[in-house]
Amino acid sequence: MRCGSVRSLLKQTYEEWSHDQIPRLAAALAYYTAFSIAPVLVVVIAVAGLAFGAAKVQTAIIDQLRGLLGEQGASLVGTMIASALRPRDSRLAMLLGLGAVLLGASGLFAQLQDALNTVWEVKPRPGRGVWGMLKDRGVSFAMVLAVGFFLLVTLVVSAALAGLRGFVDARLGGAAFVLTTLGLVADFALTTLLIGLLLKYLPDVRLRWRHVLPGAAVTSLLFAVGKLAIGAYLGRAAVGSAFGAAGSLAIVLLWVYYSAQILLLGAELTQVWTRRQGASIEAKPNAESHRRPEGKCAPVPAAARAEPALVAESR
Repeated sequence: MRCGSVRSLLKQTYEEWSHDQIPRLAAALAYYTAFSIAPVLVVVIAVAGLAFGAAKVQTAIIDQLRGLLGEQGASLVGTMIASALRPRDSRLAMLLGLGAVLLGASGLFAQLQDALNTVWEVKPRPGRGVWGMLKDRGVSFAMVLAVGFFLLVTLVVSAALAGLRGFVDARLGGAAFVLTTLGLVADFALTTLLIGLLLKYLPDVRLRWRHVLPGAAVTSLLFAVGKLAIGAYLGRAAVGSAFGAAGSLAIVLLWVYYSAQILLLGAELTQVWTRRQGASIEAKPNAESHRRPEGKCAPVPAAARAEPALVAESR
């Protein structure tokens, strides 16, 4: 892809990002996350804990969050997880608590699905009834399980690389850089695959992997850069002290807000890229398109894609 095509792609992505009001959608996701992050992490801990033990997985999650949110934000999330995992006094309370966890965990991904549907300009068909709602919740909960599975894989890879690093250093020395690079590549690949699953299966449109993976890879790269930038900002801006007692919650909401914008920006990039490839965007049977009259960005003909100058003239 040449410079003219890249500029055109980025321009269209920004136009779609602005039209779909991505900051508003990200704010809604951040608000919903405040009530769903504990149930999601409880399910993730339960899945990954099957191999490593719940306590070890919980510690690993809090350590990761400490690097992203700082001590204050990570402490709040840890308290929320501990509260959700607290044993119930009766069987009824336990069942109600389990139901609340499952509903809350799937609810976050249902909200993300709604945001992705806005990006692709589709909406659920009216009159789908209870079965349609349960099916959507099932897909959302499957995404929660997928997150838990990928965390499990990440922990396995990290443990394997750590063990290999100790073995190699004891015999060869100086190989830590190579193994660290392998760890970063593995982390990038797993993150790309997880984001690809979200972008492909959550929205109510039929997508091909060849259209999803480029956007997922760019989004994964943006997450890697954004994670450092957001962490540096939260560390220097003293957000927590500005909000007093609510400072921990403000840090979590702000981090989720910017992270959601990165994910939805990747979805917009995927949407623009797919249409520019001339692919037909087909809604799933349970959904329908509601494209605005002027439509989304038109597909770019093959001849025009081959000549960036023609693309510039057509714009």
